[in-house]
Amino acid sequence: GDLPTGTTVAFESPVDTSTAGDKPATVLVTYPDGSQDKVPVTVKVVENPSQADSNEPSPADQTVTVGETPSAEKSISNLGDLPTGTTVAFESPVDTSTAGDKPATVLVTYPDGSQDKVPVTVKVVENPSQADSNQPSPADQTVTVGETPSAEKSISNLGD
Repeated sequence: GDLPTGTTVAFESPVDTSTAGDKPATVLVTYPDGSQDKVPVTVKVVENPSQADSNEPSPADQTVTVGETPSAEKSISNLGDLPTGTTVAFESPVDTSTAGDKPATVLVTYPDGSQDKVPVTVKVVENPSQADSNQPSPADQTVTVGETPSAEKSISNLGD
């Protein structure tokens, strides 16, 4: 059952917690009548988990055009949820000189100095041609017999 009210406990000597491991110790139990028991115990000292152990950065694919520099920040979807002061960078530059899916690694560095390496994909796409990215709007025009029609008047959004 429970020890008598007024019982006190203390370690016989300080427990060394400067390193991880199982540390033998003795607890001195002093009862209200002054009698004592010495109880051997083991104190398990564990490492503090690093911020890298305590956090899970989420990879995010990003799309850039040929020649564009991708942003490591855009490759971690939950960057805002990671500890303040966390930084991200590509482990090595991403080659965007040609189109295609480029595997990359984002190095996530936490304020405590611990790091996570996160594999991501950077999708590199061709720059769209102006013909692909514009839509001319046709416009009917009326001319008299013998008059030369104006090509400019046949496209209504030429000035846009």
